[in-house]
Formats: sequence, structure tokens, C-alpha cells
Amino acid sequence: MITVLSNDEAKAVGIAERLGKRGEEGVYYRRLEGGVRTVLVPRRGDLLKAAECLTLSTYYYLYVGEIDAEAAELALLAKASGLGGRAATDDEAAFRRYFGELGLELGELEDVDRRPDDLRYIYVERAFNVRGVGPVAIGFAYTDVRIHDKLVALPSGVEVDVKSIQILDEDQREAAPGARVGLALRGIEVEELKETYALIKKGTPLVDRFKAVKFKWAADADRGHVFLGGIRAMAAIRGQEAVLDRAVPATLRRGVVVNVNARPKSPKVYGYLEAP
Repeated sequence: MITVLSNDEAKAVGIAERLGKRGEEGVYYRRLEGGVRTVLVPRRGDLLKAAECLTLSTYYYLYVGEIDAEAAELALLAKASGLGGRAATDDEAAFRRYFGELGLELGELEDVDRRPDDLRYIYVERAFNVRGVGPVAIGFAYTDVRIHDKLVALPSGVEVDVKSIQILDEDQREAAPGARVGLALRGIEVEELKETYALIKKGTPLVDRFKAVKFKWAADADRGHVFLGGIRAMAAIRGQEAVLDRAVPATLRRGVVVNVNARPKSPKVYGYLEAP
């Protein structure tokens, strides 16, 4: 799982096309031996989507065109993620002058494929009804999942049964961590599934409190958008603690914090979350 970040849309698309073939808007794929590479390219200017994609990934590429406020936010976001990654630019001297303190690695962009750990959940991006099939959830698996597995929907707590699995529009009997999946489910109504943000393995512990780490460049804030493994939540920030408005799998150990209401000339990337 790779996210491509850039303030140059054409360059971001070019990098993604080198890494895979476009499957849908903002998502590229390449079949590899033993799996599929998924490349996410968030829309330029959508910082929240960039945060979601980045926290879903195991690696990032950051290409900086013009040195501007957008480039600064993306560089801070890459730093906040805690992921391994690589940055590139046409003006390395300017990049180091403005962003050198972040410690991002500069160099040629290389193919890097890192399979995610098994985190015991499936991130649900969207859900809908398919005639003749029933409720279907589309998202990313961060656990092994097989037909007839029983999972628990969050936030409802409803137990669901996996009827079928599709990867790249092909029926499969199982999926591994890192796969973009379509799951046909039984045991839940479509309207309830539309409120679902994750499907977890039974017995997976949940948490709603994390340590909040503020970047020195960011202004103080008492609330923010947080992203952990793609899951979006609002959080009340109380000093060094963030209290989320929804529980997430305890297997998620780090997230990013974005303050969309940051005062002018302050970065919107507030910092990051760590498991206490």
C-alpha cells in the first residue's frame, strides 16, 4: 500500500502510473507475485483525504513541485504518519532549506512493496446494496479474511457473515492484509452498513484514547480530525491526551491529527497520535 502525495497533480499521476494501472479515481493497481500493489493518489488540495490515504498505507512518495503552503502541509503530514517514505523535488537545496528539519529522506523514487501487518480489521470506505447479492462493503483488508468468516461491524456491534469476496472484480475465497476488497455480507441491513467504518475480528480490543503529540509549528487546539488506519474520527485534545468520538481497534498504534480551523499562517497538520 503506497500513497503518492504532491502539490503537482500531473507529477503525482505520473508516479502512480509508473507504479500501477488506474482502476478507479485515485486508486492504481499492479498485480505482483503473491498479491496486488495498491497505490492511492488523494485529490490535490484535499488534506483530509491525504491523511486518510496516508494512514492506510505502509509507504509514501512525496513529490514537491513549487515550495508553497500546500507542500509544507504535505511534508508535515508525511512526518506525522511515522511511515517510511521517500521525497523528491526539482530543487533539493530549497527543499532542505524549508523542510530539512523534518528529516524526510530525499532521493530517487523506487518501487517499495511492504505487506501490512495483520491488524484484525477491515476499513470500510463505502457500502451499498447490490440487487441479487445484498449488502456489500468496499474497503481495505488489514487482516486475513475468508468466505464464511464472522466479523463485527463498528459502531453497531452487529455480527456479520462474509458471503463472498471480490478483489479487482474477481471472486476469491480469501484475501490477505493490504488487499482492496468487496465483501458481500449477511446479517446486517444496508442502512446500518452505511454507518459502518470498520469490520473487526471477534475479540479485538477497542480504544478511544491516545497520546497527542503537537508539532512545534502548530497552534494549540482543543479539537481536531484524527485518522488511524484510514478511520476518521473527531477528537477532543486535552493537553497530551486525545479522546476520540468513536472506538478504533487497539492494534492501531499511530495516527495523524489535522486541525482544519487552524489560525491563518499556522499549519493545519497539528501532529500525531501514539498509543499510550
